[in-house]
Amino acid sequence: MRAPARTEVSGAAPGAGASLVNTPQIPSRLRDAASVLPLVGLVLLMPPMIVLFTARHRIAGVPLIVLYLFGVWVALVAGAALLARRMAHAEQVPGTAHDGGEDRDADA
Repeated sequence: MRAPARTEVSGAAPGAGASLVNTPQIPSRLRDAASVLPLVGLVLLMPPMIVLFTARHRIAGVPLIVLYLFGVWVALVAGAALLARRMAHAEQVPGTAHDGGEDRDADA
């Protein structure tokens, strides 16, 4: 497991002793999957793939091509939602809760 990257807090001058905050990295597998998902959608929605489903077959009275197009669309949306959830979970710093972004360690 990689150590979280350290970045400077915005608003402070670079190199002026700015506070450093731990910012976790998104795992490369998730980033790769998020990059590949639109490409898979593009390939599945290109005319050579769609032509495979232009047969006159019907399922429950719905043409096969309509079921294919909506099926691909639903799969892409579900895949994007799953990836977004996993990426958001990977970005959370361990030991902190969702409290609206309040800083509990601030001595204000």
